[in-house]
Amino acid sequence: MNPRTAPVAPEPPAWQTANDEFDAGRVLRLAFTAKSGEQVSVAVTLGWLQTWKKTPLSLTQRQTVRTACIQIAKDTIHPCLGARRVAHEPVGAWMASPSPGVTITWRPHWRDPEVPVMLTLDKF
Repeated sequence: MNPRTAPVAPEPPAWQTANDEFDAGRVLRLAFTAKSGEQVSVAVTLGWLQTWKKTPLSLTQRQTVRTACIQIAKDTIHPCLGARRVAHEPVGAWMASPSPGVTITWRPHWRDPEVPVMLTLDKF
C-alpha cells in the first residue's frame, strides 16, 4: 500500500465554484453509515456530490472518504488524515487526505458552525 500523501489544496477554479455553491446554499445532506451502524448526516455541496458519483474511486478509497466525512461531521478527526487549514480564502476552511492521492475540503455551515459542509473531493 502507498503511504498516505498530505492533502493538496484545490485548484482556484474548483475552490471558487465550491464556495459559490456554499454561498448560494446549494448544499444538501447525505447519510453515511458508520461501522457501528449509526447513520451520520453529512452536508455536501452539489459539486462534491457530483464528484462523489462520477470520480473513479476504489472501494477502499470510497470507504476512507466515507469514514473521513463521518469523522469530520462528528468532530473526531483522526490525526492520520493530516487535517490542516486551506490557505485560500475564506478563512476557516480545512482539508484532509483520507487516502493516498485523495483530498477533501470542508468548512462550517453558514447557519450552524457545528455542522461542516464538504466542499471539494479531489483525486490526484
